[in-house]
Amino acid sequence: TTWKRITTNTHADLYSLSFSNRMNGIAVGQTILRTSDGGETWSPTEYGTASINLRSISYINPSNIIAVGGSVILRSSDAGGSWESIGTPNLGPLISVWASDAHHVYTGDANGNLYASQNGGFDWVTISHVSEYPIYRLWGQGNTLFAVTGYEVFRSTDKGATWSLRLRALPLENYFSDFSFINSHIGIVVGGNGIVFLTSDGGETWKRAKSGSEVTFWAGSFWNTDFGFVVGDSGTILKTSNAGITWERQSSGTSSTLYGVSMYDKK
Repeated sequence: TTWKRITTNTHADLYSLSFSNRMNGIAVGQTILRTSDGGETWSPTEYGTASINLRSISYINPSNIIAVGGSVILRSSDAGGSWESIGTPNLGPLISVWASDAHHVYTGDANGNLYASQNGGFDWVTISHVSEYPIYRLWGQGNTLFAVTGYEVFRSTDKGATWSLRLRALPLENYFSDFSFINSHIGIVVGGNGIVFLTSDGGETWKRAKSGSEVTFWAGSFWNTDFGFVVGDSGTILKTSNAGITWERQSSGTSSTLYGVSMYDKK
């Protein structure tokens, strides 16, 4: 696997990215960038607010996208070409979002609170207080929802009404920063000091993988049960092709911190 550096013509920090297919994707942070050629080129989009610091993005479907950060919720209905601001007088500071389907969308804040929308992100209600720590990532399928805080992984089987603790980072200097699932069974959690945890039973149990690194990983993504990447500080990229048993360092061509990775197919 080889990597090349892409010039985005922006000096703004970018914290999250997602693709709806192999060609079309969105990156968000202190600006919003859009690609339609598989990431070869990126262009800024209109987002209608003076300043943003978006921390998370989720596709509702290929046309409808939602992004959150601080007190801001932005929604696009034209595949990221333009964005409208959704009023959030009682929410925030928001740092994670997940769209389960066209109607059910969830967002988490820095105080461990979870909010839900049943109309695609236009109206929100508080449904639970998950943790004393910030909810950095959300993922769900059907009635099942996962929430990752700095030090915990929680699972809900009733759309976020109640939660059970499935994984805790010990000691506390080891913290979680990201997780992702490729299906209802296979998932990965990454974090500080080279932390990589894997599950193959839907988050019921987790096994620590030996990454061979002590840097902070900020994101991880798997294409199938065997093949995946983790990225993090100092331009670190690690690849596994055997379900995390061993990891191979990749040359990223940068020493900058890498905050996100997204895989649409194995190539």
